Amino acid sequence: MNPVKSTAGASQQWHPNTNKSMRRFIPTRRPFRFSLLGLLVVVTLAAGAAGWMAYQLAWMRQRREVVRRDGNELHFFPAGWYMPEAPWPIRWFGEQGRAGIILVHRDPQRAALLGTGTGIAKDAESLLTAAEQRELEQVRALFPEASVAARFE
Repeated sequence: MNPVKSTAGASQQWHPNTNKSMRRFIPTRRPFRFSLLGLLVVVTLAAGAAGWMAYQLAWMRQRREVVRRDGNELHFFPAGWYMPEAPWPIRWFGEQGRAGIILVHRDPQRAALLGTGTGIAKDAESLLTAAEQRELEQVRALFPEASVAARFE
């Protein structure tokens, strides 16, 4: 084989395609061939999966922020032997379900309107302000498996 001078000044060998005796060693097809369309499809699927996973993880983060608020404003209670599972997408990431959630509002005047000191019923929801109703609906959206109620004390 004769070395050929390239334009960059470095010497290189003749390519095997030019030597007729070496043609039997040249593969007829490259093993990893893909098109630009194939790359676009793979990147689109990967981005969709990453976006779906980010949405589920954000949902879990919002649920955990509500759980950390446990105390005077929010109470979680089990429903006896039955503990519902979290919705399936976030259950894959280890999130646990809740049976029931009570949003407690410290307002003796509204509690007195419901009768006995601690009123928990649909009647309590009629006494909620607009902001309290939005909070109740937000907790219901975050915990679809739980029964969510409001109570006044």
